[in-house]
Amino acid sequence: MGEAAILVDFSGPDSPLLVARGGELLHALEMVVVESVGDLLDEHERISFDALGFQQARTDELVMSARVAAEKVITSGTPYAFSPMNARERRVVHLALKEEQELRTESEGEGPARHLVVYPRDYKGKAPVAPGGTRPSGGRGRGSERRGRR
Repeated sequence: MGEAAILVDFSGPDSPLLVARGGELLHALEMVVVESVGDLLDEHERISFDALGFQQARTDELVMSARVAAEKVITSGTPYAFSPMNARERRVVHLALKEEQELRTESEGEGPARHLVVYPRDYKGKAPVAPGGTRPSGGRGRGSERRGRR
């Protein structure tokens, strides 16, 4: 799936705090570091934070979910929308399904509602609504929100 160039693997008695609530704190720390030093990295280098094998377990879970979704789409002929995911998780699913000739994957939505949809290769209909009622697109894009805050 493509390994990170820099892996920060936390260990110690407080490690469970980093992976609690779906790894929320671990992801937040990673985001702060990437925002801080991202410009110093080569375009192909990536930083990844982990604790207690959380990232590998999540990757394995996403790959399995991608395979289940692929089977559903192939047998039903209808698209499958995942719940919103961060960019790294969407990338894992895209890569897990890239060899599936009968399918295509696309990221839909904006900001925290951004999610991945698995489509039959030649599907022409509308994108499905993501679980939780998230609309696939619309509203202000991330770029316009970010510019407004600066």
